[in-house]
Amino acid sequence: MSPAFETGSIVLVRPLEASAIRPGEIITFQDPENQGMIVTHRVIAVNTAAGSEKPESFTTRGDANDTKDLLPVPVGNLLGRVSYSVPYLGFLFFFTNTQDGILLFIIIPALLIIVLELRKLFSYATALEKQKKGELMVEAGSILGCSIVRPVKAKLS
Repeated sequence: MSPAFETGSIVLVRPLEASAIRPGEIITFQDPENQGMIVTHRVIAVNTAAGSEKPESFTTRGDANDTKDLLPVPVGNLLGRVSYSVPYLGFLFFFTNTQDGILLFIIIPALLIIVLELRKLFSYATALEKQKKGELMVEAGSILGCSIVRPVKAKLS
């Protein structure tokens, strides 16, 4: 569909009635030849039955193609009109479905989060342990009737 948008772009498609589609607009539809494939092409003609205003099908063509599509798109295959596109974002989605993408975007961040959380837990446990030791020393000093002197770091100016 270049120049409207490049390969790898993601398009936002808004569903609408077939009667609202006009020639020149870009639509997304299920390919009449291969129902599992989604296609986005420009409408070059709206085909109606004789004596009817209601569209039956659309003649489409990709902007980068020299000829129109072989089969007209039945109204039932219409998914909607393209309202917005984000260039090249589709490549990122394709990459995340590969083994390298899963490793880079899911496994490594998950391991990083686990390691950082474990670090926080160990830091918390160490601080709690130090606090408990300090309380025990104060209790022992008060029972024995002596004071405990702790070294304090001071900054002299």
